[in-house]
Amino acid sequence: QAQTYTFLTTAMLGLSGLATGNAPRALLTPVTLLTTGLSLPLIPRLANQKTNLHAVVSIRSVLAVLAMTIVLVGFYVLALWLARDTLIHLILGNRYHDVWPCIVAWGIVSVFANVRIYCTTFLLAKAGFRELAAANVFGTVVVVGVTGPLIHFFGVRGSVYSVAAGELVLGTAIWLRSRTVAARIQAT
Repeated sequence: QAQTYTFLTTAMLGLSGLATGNAPRALLTPVTLLTTGLSLPLIPRLANQKTNLHAVVSIRSVLAVLAMTIVLVGFYVLALWLARDTLIHLILGNRYHDVWPCIVAWGIVSVFANVRIYCTTFLLAKAGFRELAAANVFGTVVVVGVTGPLIHFFGVRGSVYSVAAGELVLGTAIWLRSRTVAARIQAT
């Protein structure tokens, strides 16, 4: 997905278009690092949960961390918006204008990327490799299909929207596969 976004954005909008789309992403780096770090403690915990009851606990753990992620990203984007006049100028300078649609889109990317990360962690811990591969193939096909048209119609914002759409589709597909694995574990 990342390569599709980079190559198509560069091909359609040039390096300056890629820079314009990625500049607002720098503002979200602190919250992205924090929310991604929340998934690391899940790996050993999920791997040690072997019984049927633990499959339910595992899904609930993923949901709890996801809820924390949504709250963190939401408050962070709100804080960025409240300090927008000072902070955006301080970090991005005067080169980029009207960055809010991209900031919001990168915030959405962050949330859905964490859905993907947390559910991928669950699938890896529960040996759901086949389900993970199927979800990745499906997500990649969708990203490749929507990136070009979104860039064509929305320009730089469309390139970021395509990443958000890809993370949404991939996160949803992996979430559904996680539910399938959890149901299979509960049935045994």
